[in-house]
Amino acid sequence: MACGWNDKRTKILERSRNLRCAGQGEMFASSTVVSTSISLNVVIGCAAPGTPSTPSPSNGATGVAMSLTLSWAACANTNSYDVYFGTSSTPPLVANRTTTNYAVSGLVSGTTYYWKIVAKNTCGGNTAGPVWNFTTIAETITAPNVPTGSATGSAGSWYTFQTGGSTSSLGHSVQYLFDWGMEPLLDGSLWAQKVLRSPGHYPGPIR
Repeated sequence: MACGWNDKRTKILERSRNLRCAGQGEMFASSTVVSTSISLNVVIGCAAPGTPSTPSPSNGATGVAMSLTLSWAACANTNSYDVYFGTSSTPPLVANRTTTNYAVSGLVSGTTYYWKIVAKNTCGGNTAGPVWNFTTIAETITAPNVPTGSATGSAGSWYTFQTGGSTSSLGHSVQYLFDWGMEPLLDGSLWAQKVLRSPGHYPGPIR
């Protein structure tokens, strides 16, 4: 029997094409296994950012300080936050933060402010929270005392009047407006002087 053939005269095919004969009528075949690597580019989509919530100050809060730090709960699948803030119910964009807080100062007393947070991620996803609002503490000023000074006088003479007693609930300095019925006089102190140039009655409310 010829090497490489079986008794049915059928040629044996093997991957390595290597034949080794151990003797007449006996045949051994060896095969070689070849491995191939394949590179796959797998794209996994990002989940949408969570919805901003838990605002501080709370929505609708009143009597809020005029310097404060806005804060909110961290959102899932989020890399940064756009902060919208202002006195309009559609507040403008003022900052982008990677933290969950934003400091504001210099606010006006007795004013309503609106703010909104938009959560964003690096896949381009974004989720807007609702528009929240709060109102800063209102300033109150106590009424001034009745001014002291002459109740009568002569035309062309100087007269001095003095008042006081007003305070600001926010600790601001108080100025007094002496209104003589002709033109107001604003003075930062507690007194004002006026020349009465013609006879008549001069009411003098203090504001």
